Amino acid sequence: MQAETNDPFVADKKLRDFNAQKRAIAFIDMAINLSDHVRENHIIIPWGCDYSWMNARSNYQETEALIDYVGTYFQEQNVTIRQSTPSEYLQALQADRFHYKANESYPVFEGDLLPFRESKGNVWTGYFSQSPQTKAAVRQASSLLHAQNKMYALKALQKDASEQEIQALMAARSSQLETLGLLNSGENIAGQTVFSVQVDNLNRLGKAFSTGGQLFNQLLVDDVKQRTGIELRANSLVSCRDGPSQGNDTVLLCPVSQEANREKKEFLVLAFNPQMVESKNSFAQIKLPSKEYRAQRWSAEANDFVDVDSDTLEQTHFGYMTKTTKDFEMFIPTSFQANRAEIFKIIKISKEEKQKIEEKTEAERQKKMALAEAS
Repeated sequence: MQAETNDPFVADKKLRDFNAQKRAIAFIDMAINLSDHVRENHIIIPWGCDYSWMNARSNYQETEALIDYVGTYFQEQNVTIRQSTPSEYLQALQADRFHYKANESYPVFEGDLLPFRESKGNVWTGYFSQSPQTKAAVRQASSLLHAQNKMYALKALQKDASEQEIQALMAARSSQLETLGLLNSGENIAGQTVFSVQVDNLNRLGKAFSTGGQLFNQLLVDDVKQRTGIELRANSLVSCRDGPSQGNDTVLLCPVSQEANREKKEFLVLAFNPQMVESKNSFAQIKLPSKEYRAQRWSAEANDFVDVDSDTLEQTHFGYMTKTTKDFEMFIPTSFQANRAEIFKIIKISKEEKQKIEEKTEAERQKKMALAEAS
């Protein structure tokens, strides 16, 4: 019963495939053998294997059948079987120790479980460090999935949502879950597959989340239009992260740095909060190619964009052959409502505006210095 290729546990003696007696004896022998290597009255037997036990109902029924059969026909063996959890097992060990072995202490393992030698010539190594791109892609995709699922659920709960819309959302969600499940398998997430398979998996991930992203963008622009009256096209929304398979932490691939957008006087930014609660005293962080920008935020009270404070951090990145690039990240103090996108307008500052801001900043600095000297 360790893999799906094993025969099922058959306890009905009328059936030709009856094997309960043989399988129960094998299980008891294994349990007794394990008990010879521990000091407590309880042992734990991990149940299952990779790519096995996918049919939960059938496997639980067979496990219960084994427990019932041993309890009925092997009482003289003084073996009690129960389905348990790691926490219940540890509680049982603690009870054993309290009643019978209070003065004994458990040995402490201070080594590392990896590298792990599964069999001769088969060593698990690099489990956490291999294939970092796949691991990063899975983390990014998981984050996107949680955000998109919230919007999918809110859309499905709307009374005017059509059956066709709901089916499209469910299909996108199913594709994303299936692809993420594939990449989270032990071989893929640990980088144990060949390079061509890793590339194929990342391509699958990108396609699945590209479709889901289009639906997500449509839900975002619909919400923005309902709240503000601003009409946006779903296919006009772009992101610094061009799909979960191509993460980028600098401004180089962000849309604002592209030549066609670099000289634009203003653009809108939607910052979505996927949490179920309001995020107070937070920041919106926006990558920019220069310092010459100021920010506005949509205000429901004013029914318009209003000026907000912002600060821009300059960052230098060192690349190949000592090549350096600079980008800038704007921080806007704000609060985010639950499951909603805050809307910001980022406006390029003219030379005249920049000079006025610098003069105002210098005047405020001089004023603070004068007050400090007076006190």
